[in-house]
Amino acid sequence: MEIANAVAYLHVGFSRSIVFFGIRASAILLDEQYFAKLCDFSVAESIPEGETRIKRLIWRVSLGEIGPDDHDERTDVYSFGALLFVLLSGLRIHEFNANDHLELGHENTHNFF
Repeated sequence: MEIANAVAYLHVGFSRSIVFFGIRASAILLDEQYFAKLCDFSVAESIPEGETRIKRLIWRVSLGEIGPDDHDERTDVYSFGALLFVLLSGLRIHEFNANDHLELGHENTHNFF
């Protein structure tokens, strides 16, 4: 929950939204009370004044590839969703083919619980 709040703050807490670009497990640290903290803002960028998107060429993250496109807050939402997928499924994004189906039937339950 702390990471979702931190990302939301980056998006609405400033006069210009900040896109984190690459929410991933290695960008999250735990403090003394085991609260998650977002770190490594080296590629974060604010959306230019008067614009609604950031224009960037291909930028690769450990969770997958964000292609050449205009980026906005949805880029972080996608990365956060990919992180949740990895944490909850135990799979890596590059191991999961979008055409495959995750079936949580009784034969696969032992992999998740």
